[in-house]
Amino acid sequence: TPVSILLGMVLLSGGLVSIALLSEHGYAGTLLGLLLIGAGTALAGPAMAHAIMSAIPPAKAGVGAGVNGTLAEFGNGLGVAVLGAVLTSRFAALVPVAATSLPAALAAAHDGAEKDRILDAYASGLSTSQLAGAAAVLLGGVLAAALLRRAERADSEVAAEAGA
Repeated sequence: TPVSILLGMVLLSGGLVSIALLSEHGYAGTLLGLLLIGAGTALAGPAMAHAIMSAIPPAKAGVGAGVNGTLAEFGNGLGVAVLGAVLTSRFAALVPVAATSLPAALAAAHDGAEKDRILDAYASGLSTSQLAGAAAVLLGGVLAAALLRRAERADSEVAAEAGA
């Protein structure tokens, strides 16, 4: 389970990096990123659910499923909020006009060159947010795998002591 979670998070992180760095070269980078994200989710999601469900008694399976769903929703919401803030902050720092959003900045642009700079600022913000997300996912995967590995070792030591 720890290996599956770590590998899934590495794939997810790689997908975000692919989108951040390769999307400007066409749809192939985005497609690669989405495929990696899908593969990572398919690998890590069931392993995480198994880790949660196997840590509780069968009589509490409903509680485990609720915890799993709640943590997933919390993580998704927090990720969107934090990465949206990163995107907005980077965009606001780079945009050549005073505006609070991409449409407002484009509407305030005076010529094509300024619109191009605004679009570049937005793309930079998007890339920065994807890279921040990739780092967070990778760090979370390493941490989860390490904690699960430690718990597995502790369980095997307890079982060995009980058998001795």
